[in-house]
Amino acid sequence: MSDLNRQIIESRVQTLVENQSVFQADASELNMFETYKVAERVDLTFDYPVIVSMLSGKKVMHLQDMDQFNFFPGETLVMPVGQEMIIDFPEASFQNPTQCLALGIDPSLIRETINNFNEKVRIENDDFKRWEIAKKPGMVHAQNDIQHLMNRITMTFINQHNSRDMLLDYMLKELIVRLLQTEARSTILRASSDLYNNNRIAYIVRYIKQNLSDKLTVEGLADKAYMSASHFHRVFKDTIGESPVSFILQERIKFAKRLLNDHKLSISQVAGRTGFNNPAYFTRQFKKSEGMSPQAFRMMIFESYK
Repeated sequence: MSDLNRQIIESRVQTLVENQSVFQADASELNMFETYKVAERVDLTFDYPVIVSMLSGKKVMHLQDMDQFNFFPGETLVMPVGQEMIIDFPEASFQNPTQCLALGIDPSLIRETINNFNEKVRIENDDFKRWEIAKKPGMVHAQNDIQHLMNRITMTFINQHNSRDMLLDYMLKELIVRLLQTEARSTILRASSDLYNNNRIAYIVRYIKQNLSDKLTVEGLADKAYMSASHFHRVFKDTIGESPVSFILQERIKFAKRLLNDHKLSISQVAGRTGFNNPAYFTRQFKKSEGMSPQAFRMMIFESYK
């Protein structure tokens, strides 16, 4: 990306398939693609890392060592340098084009941010686990946060104000950090015993998942990690992108959704088994998370079985 220092905007309708508009800044490049007709096996490759985000329509993605999958609006994909994308556009039309973004970031900015992140989350006396953005293509799991940030980055690219490059620098670093946190969280949740035994955050995550019905406090978890409560809270949040309290709540809701499949358990019993001592509080938190009550969620499950 040797030409990233140029600040140029090019926007030309060149073709009905993968029409490209390019916005360039000091350390990044935003490509906006629009496809206006059905097409298959369109080949696209970048010579720098890109974060690909769908805006409208549907793509079918064919990536190396992966089964083909549908790519929809609101979803984000990380692509390493030089990774070939073979793309089908099954629904594109002039009235409803398929639109997506491909954000390229200067590798030196990525390396700098990764180094700073790893230094910040490193715990003294733990085996050093260096977090990296995934080396293989992969979907990003924290879609809402990433999508919101991608929207802000896009608007900043388009709006040509004097502080654009400075704002983009802050947001690009935030995006890299959030991708690292997503990778750390995913790795920790599926971690081997070796990581659990040598990384205190991984150990605490496993402890939380195994003891969701118990009373869990930040102070108690910090004691188990042999850390002060404030230090534990900071490192936990910096590593996986959310506080211990928020993580516990999400894991309890996920566990409750599994238990609600068992019609023999009452809502009060599900609340108790997932660490919510008050069924009314459980119902409020479940509805806040899922947009419906536990009882409505259970009815939806049973209706899907008919």
